[in-house]
Order: sequence, then C-alpha cells, then structure tokens
Amino acid sequence: MGFAGAGRRIVMKALLIALLTVLAFLFLLPIAWWINFAVKGNASLTIGDTLKEIWIPNEFLLFHNLQSAFNLYPMGRFFINSLIVASVVTFFELFIASLAGFSFAKYDFKGKNIVFSAILSLLMIPQVVLVIPLFEVVVALDMVNTYRSLVLPFLVTPFGIFMMRQFCYSIPNDYIEAARVEGVGEFTIYLRIIIPLIKSAFALLGIFTFLRQWDMLLWPLITLSKQAMYTLAVGVSLLQTNVQVPYNALYAVTLLFSIPVIIMYLLFQRLIIESLTMSGIKG
Repeated sequence: MGFAGAGRRIVMKALLIALLTVLAFLFLLPIAWWINFAVKGNASLTIGDTLKEIWIPNEFLLFHNLQSAFNLYPMGRFFINSLIVASVVTFFELFIASLAGFSFAKYDFKGKNIVFSAILSLLMIPQVVLVIPLFEVVVALDMVNTYRSLVLPFLVTPFGIFMMRQFCYSIPNDYIEAARVEGVGEFTIYLRIIIPLIKSAFALLGIFTFLRQWDMLLWPLITLSKQAMYTLAVGVSLLQTNVQVPYNALYAVTLLFSIPVIIMYLLFQRLIIESLTMSGIKG
C-alpha cells in the first residue's frame, strides 16, 4: 500500500511538471517570436520554409533595427521622459499611500471611516470619466506640455491607499506601542518599523505603479503636443502608424524598452511573490 501511494505521488508529480513545462513553453513562445523578429533583417521576416530558417536568424541586426527607429524619432528622449515620470510617480505613490494607509490602519481620528469609505468609492469610478475634468484642470493651471501634467494627477491612487492600509492593519500594535514607550516619534515609527514590515507591499505596489505609468498612452496623448515631451508609449504609437518603419525595427524598440520593467521584476520578484502570498493568507 505504501509503495502504491508513493508511486502514485511520483506519477502525479511527473504529470504536474509536464503540464507546467507545456504551459511555460506556450507562455515563452510569443516572447521568443518577438526576440526573433527584433534581431532579423527586414528581408528575412517573410523568408523561411523550415523551422530552422524561421527561428534561427542568419544575421544579428538588432542595433541596425534600433538605429532605423532612432533616425526617425528621438526615442532616447522619449525613454528619458518615461523614466522620469514613472520614477517620480512611483516614489510619491509609495510615500503618500503608505503614510495614508498607516494612518487609517493605526490611528483613530474623527471622520476616519467616512474618509476611508469615500476613498474606496473612488475605486468604482471609471478612470476614463475623469479624463476631461482632469484635462480642464491642467489647462486652467497652464500645465500642458509639462512634466507636471504627467505627474500630479497620479501622485497617489485610492488602490494604493487601500492596499497599504490592509498591510499596515496586519502589523501588531505592540510594536508601535513599544516604540512609543521608548520615546520614538511617530514619523520615525513609520520609517523604522512600518516600512521594513511592509517592504513586500512596497515592491508590489511599486512595480504596479511603475508599469502603469510606463505603459500609459491616453493621458500623454491628450496633454502633450510637443514632441520633446512625448513619453515612450507615445513614441511607440508613432512608430506603429509610420509606414516608413519596418516591423523588425518596431519589435527591436519594444524589446529594448521592456528591459527596465523586466529588470525591476527580476530584482523584486521575491518580495512580490511574498506580498501576494501574505495577502492570500489574510484573505
């Protein structure tokens, strides 16, 4: 009976590994196709009758393809704009949302539940509904074609406050009370106790915020008219609509500018998985 049970577990484990291998292959196949097109020459995109001819490039032309796109548009400038906007918004989202979440989770003040309920209600409002009012505010404040128009509307989100509040709520009050007994100030408690305990939530919210700003297209299209202020998403959309741009150049540009997001995920993947696991346990 014991041998039969052990054999059944081995078979099930082997089947699970085989299934996960197939799923991983299916997920990686489009990425491999993307990289393959990015390094090929334009003439090689439609040539190939065998798997070897299709999947193994005869020449490595990634930098040539990138140059084709960079000659048409200042993609480097677009990259810098996106990096500035995404980094600033991510920093303030983490700072403000964590402070607000800490306050809602560990402090009692008049109207706390009403304010928090109002913040939660904002999650139910479609973002596209706010585009026109936000644009009118940006025009009234003379912020069109500036970094301020890309940063200020997204400094903090209701989702970020809600997420940080949930993680802060799970921190035992004993840690905070012990620090207060020792004479530690409230902001120092936030810096020295709260932040280290919710660093996994910081990583998760940070990658979500950075990715959202990195990929944002609609808002920059509305608020920007000067090419020097365009973000990367706008630049890629210009490449897609320009008939002079070959497909392999478009693949090469998107591959290059996906690297920062991939690096961020690889650096913080342990904390991201940890935060997802913790939120699942709490739920």
